[in-house]
Amino acid sequence: LRFVLERILPAARADASLPSLRLRLRVVSLLTSLLDHAGAAAAATDLAAADLDPMHDGGGGGDDAQLAGFLCGSGSVLELVLDTLRSATGEWERQRQRRGLTAAAAHSSAADLEAVRAELCPAVLGLLLRLLCAAHVVPGTAGPFHAALLRTAEPAGGGVPAAGTPSQKGGAGRGGEAPQGLLRWLALCLMLKPEGAAETEGDQGDGAADDRGGLPMGVLAARCLALLCHAASRDRLAARAASQLLDLAPAISTRLCAWLARAQEAAEGGGTTADGTPLAAVAGHAAAAAELLGASAQAQPELFAALCRGPFRAGETVRVGCHVAVPDGGWGLARPGDTATVIEYARGGGVTLNFSSHEAWYCGRPEQLELCAPAPSTMSSAWVVWADLKDEIKSVSDKKNAGKKKAADGSAAQDASAARAAAPAGPLALLREVLEAPGGAGASGEAPPSLALLRLQLLALGVLRVVWERPAVLAAHSRQLRAGDAFWACLASLVKAAPPPDGTEEDSPDATAAGLLWLRSALALSLVSQELLRSPPPQPTQVGCSLEPLARWIE
Repeated sequence: LRFVLERILPAARADASLPSLRLRLRVVSLLTSLLDHAGAAAAATDLAAADLDPMHDGGGGGDDAQLAGFLCGSGSVLELVLDTLRSATGEWERQRQRRGLTAAAAHSSAADLEAVRAELCPAVLGLLLRLLCAAHVVPGTAGPFHAALLRTAEPAGGGVPAAGTPSQKGGAGRGGEAPQGLLRWLALCLMLKPEGAAETEGDQGDGAADDRGGLPMGVLAARCLALLCHAASRDRLAARAASQLLDLAPAISTRLCAWLARAQEAAEGGGTTADGTPLAAVAGHAAAAAELLGASAQAQPELFAALCRGPFRAGETVRVGCHVAVPDGGWGLARPGDTATVIEYARGGGVTLNFSSHEAWYCGRPEQLELCAPAPSTMSSAWVVWADLKDEIKSVSDKKNAGKKKAADGSAAQDASAARAAAPAGPLALLREVLEAPGGAGASGEAPPSLALLRLQLLALGVLRVVWERPAVLAAHSRQLRAGDAFWACLASLVKAAPPPDGTEEDSPDATAAGLLWLRSALALSLVSQELLRSPPPQPTQVGCSLEPLARWIE
């Protein structure tokens, strides 16, 4: 193994030719198999014990711990992961987009190269996910490994980049250097469209696994990001991880919303989406979205707030990302590096923009956009023709008078509520809808929900529980979730849906469903109890009124 890592792997990383990439893929497959077969069982046992016992120091030992520690401490493995993700979200992705517009994509050698690249990136993400899990349970490994991974993730400045900065001025494909860092590369992997994958409202494929039997690239990237959120918080590394991803937050949120919306659609459609995709096939993506939201809420509140903001909003300034060489639909009159203003967000997932050189420019994939600061105004743009200025003054005055009239007749509040209803839902609202799905509670007299829906509801309740446990830090999100009687009625139905003990065999599917139902009821009851404890008596609370039937049921 040392010979492979010190001799063969550096030779495979010498260039990006087809034979070298195939050699990299074989090395990654070897390392993944070693981790799966040599230490997976021990790692899973110790990780579960660590979750239950905070004082658990990791029982991994012997050959398993030695192998995991050796791979986590190997510079060759680290460089393999970083180089592959850097290339996959940078030059490889831009080359793939350019080849899509030329006849060269049909050439056999080019097609083989694209196929190996498309297979290498998910394989490396799978290896990284296993290494992150192993680092949690091997004593003395997590700190140095996380430091090595996140040393490239330290933000140079932070916040939304300004338009025309040296790293962005050239734009994609014009010599502009994209921002670097593992967190950013993982976020881009989460949003990349795999070669040959069908677009299903932002979802990567329509199955829970790809054709090689592994998890899709977006799911792997989301789970790696979730683990790194915990690692950055625990090891006090890259404490402001959100600053690396603020400009990508609306695009990431759009992808997470698409995953959750597909699962919610299947849950409301009796187990299948409108195109016939079963819930089990889309639940993996939704579970990965919930895992990332829960990890960021617990360890990176600033990132959680950015992810929960929802898709792009009207009036925001955006540009095509540096990882995009040719956006879907082409550039039109726009140019790389140009900034635009968001006009509207379409329910189908597209965004309409106004560039200075191209108005009503439609982007069907918001994942290709990123936030940026407005371009600085120049002296020439400060001059306005008097006739245009008079029209603008009259328009502002008319709007002010219309606003006063609406305030007088009470229609302003109705317009505000209608605007909020028309705004695209964020991830937290979609998690609520998953919990409130028809038939999702499995009350008495109803058929129990599917195992896929039960597991997804458990993850959703886990995210809400983290929000409830941090009322000071996540106050705005807590208020958003607690609004309305329907949510509390849903929690009450989840609590009452716990099945009675009937002596079912532990290994049977019915026992698995019963165990998940009991766990779901316990999580829902913990939310109810925390809310009741938070409201001091004797003041009546909204939750108290909403849960009166639940109180009678408990009595």
